[in-house]
Amino acid sequence: MALEIIRKIISKRKNLTKGPKNIADAIPQEYLKTEGEVLDQINLQEIYNAFSPSSSHLFKFVMNYNYHKYHSTDERILFFCQIASQYAEGLNFTDKYETSHNVEYPLIYSK
Repeated sequence: MALEIIRKIISKRKNLTKGPKNIADAIPQEYLKTEGEVLDQINLQEIYNAFSPSSSHLFKFVMNYNYHKYHSTDERILFFCQIASQYAEGLNFTDKYETSHNVEYPLIYSK
């Protein structure tokens, strides 16, 4: 069920983008250096652990979560999809849907 929901959200988001797709040029060699760079990462387990004892539904929780850094609506929707799929066994997927940010999503609660 989680995979079905993710596919539905992704297909609706793709329909919002219109116009020709740009094709990128080859990546310049100077960008392919072996030096590492530390990137900010989101800890989905931490978000899920904070969500579990709440009475909120997952979408609302993820959209209002304090990430300590700005994340766009699209990034937050991605976090919602990832949590719904990775932690499906601990979630209660209802047959009720709501719409927010041009996205129709199921109401998902903690078990």
